[in-house]
Amino acid sequence: MTIKLKINQNTNKSKKKPQAQKDFDFMWEMVQKSQKKNQKLESDIDALRKVYHQQIIPAELATAPSMVKLCERLMVFFTRKSLPDWQRDELNEWIGELLDHLRVLSADDFARLSQQYKQSIIDFYEYSDEDIQEAQAQMEDALDALNDINNNEGPDENKDSFSGFDFNNDDFKEAGFDEPDPSVFSGDGFFNQFFGGHNQDNEDNKPAQLINEKWIRTIFKKTASALHPDKEQDPQKRELKQKLMAQLLNARDDNDVFTMLELHNEHVDAKDLDLAKTEVESLVELLRQQYKRLELQRHEFIYENPENAMLHELLYATSKKKQKDKITNHLNVINSQVEQNEHLVGSLKNMKVLKQAIEARFENAYGYNDELEDEIMGSFFVDQ
Repeated sequence: MTIKLKINQNTNKSKKKPQAQKDFDFMWEMVQKSQKKNQKLESDIDALRKVYHQQIIPAELATAPSMVKLCERLMVFFTRKSLPDWQRDELNEWIGELLDHLRVLSADDFARLSQQYKQSIIDFYEYSDEDIQEAQAQMEDALDALNDINNNEGPDENKDSFSGFDFNNDDFKEAGFDEPDPSVFSGDGFFNQFFGGHNQDNEDNKPAQLINEKWIRTIFKKTASALHPDKEQDPQKRELKQKLMAQLLNARDDNDVFTMLELHNEHVDAKDLDLAKTEVESLVELLRQQYKRLELQRHEFIYENPENAMLHELLYATSKKKQKDKITNHLNVINSQVEQNEHLVGSLKNMKVLKQAIEARFENAYGYNDELEDEIMGSFFVDQ
């Protein structure tokens, strides 16, 4: 939909499209695209949610038996004295990852294996009951300390929130510097000072201020009058008008000038929107603010819960074909994981095979390579 503005300005008699109309057209298109993008994202995530629950979760649940077997097999090797410490640490991480998966996939197996593994650790390191109680107490103290930090009311108003520098420090003043405004160095203040940022309070208040200007109140009143359901005798038309009126009221409350103008353009008998140049500038600013909110809403939707974030990261793509490819690839990975687990269970018969598996896992995770390291270190000492 295109809205043509009739801009009241005595200057510039050129037949070319006024700059104000260009600015309006640009922001209108940006808001329109952002709305469609958000709607598509929400629709796609909902569709992917169904795929995840109908196809992927059953496939993941089917991996639990092989994970249980592999976890049990790895735990047998944990207490072997001949296992180097770094490999024992890597083995501990491997077992921990399997237990984390089983926590979700099979609660009963997780409870049984985690208790069994805990006992293996206690037996290997010969922990006493006192050692365990002390470790638990230290963990509780650490959690309490973390909670105290999180519940802290905040830094001293005279200290930099990042460095803790005391702006009242005499050494600072004796060095010949004026006492700075702490806000310059904290958060938005720093960027506002050097990069021309906006005052957030003013930014937040702009839409509410602009939406109450006389010209937009007039647009609202004309649209509301055209959509008033009491003017309709036909029940079906009255119901439609009630929905449209609710949409208009919600748009006003949400500072959604885009929807207000759409409804006005569709239901009010006016060929052009007759506005002064300053009113068009306000309108463009309202659209700009709405665009920013839409962009923020998209990110908020993605991260409003862990499942949305996971689906967006794991399966979402801009096209249906790419989404389908991601789903297929992920299912293939799950199925291959079962085969890999079964293969490992069958091959882990002695310490030699275990160490090879741990080294392969370590190199795959960290890209570690002895020969490459020797080459790099050798060239380093030659250069010296």
